[in-house]
Amino acid sequence: MISSLPPPDDIKKEVNEKRTKSKVNLSVLKDGYRAPSNEITFKAGIENDEKEVARMFVNLLEALDDLKKSEEMKDAESKRWQANYDFIRARLEAQIAYLYEYQSMLGQMRKELPARDAKLHGGWKLAATAKLQGDSAGKKLAKESTKTMEALVKNTAGSPWEVLAKREKFTTLGLEWQGTK
Repeated sequence: MISSLPPPDDIKKEVNEKRTKSKVNLSVLKDGYRAPSNEITFKAGIENDEKEVARMFVNLLEALDDLKKSEEMKDAESKRWQANYDFIRARLEAQIAYLYEYQSMLGQMRKELPARDAKLHGGWKLAATAKLQGDSAGKKLAKESTKTMEALVKNTAGSPWEVLAKREKFTTLGLEWQGTK
């Protein structure tokens, strides 16, 4: 999973090794940008950020493929294992869908800077929205994730997975640019 938060102490070493090995720069995941003085240089920076996000895709899609390979074992495993599998897979699909959305927002900005009132706004921030505007692959993954979370709520009533799945269903994956001070 992708997170810029520091890892828990008990797995810190392993997480840092994986981050180093994957050569992923999480600092490119920004929640906003200041309006540029030089648009050409700014858009070149956005393009570099897009390339870093593409590296993240490689790692996450590889992890999803590895997870899908385990699905054939699912029926032979315990209900707890099955619930864990479904939850982790749905969360990973949601993270990939969000990354598709983020990448699309960067692409929009690189194509044309979003509108803003220069007297009120010194830049833009990403705001959550229910509707995904990005790539169709991201929309498909978001739909699959939601479907799995709904099944978890139904099939694991009264369990921690029901609570987690209900919480995850409230996470909006869509993004839009809004002016900010």
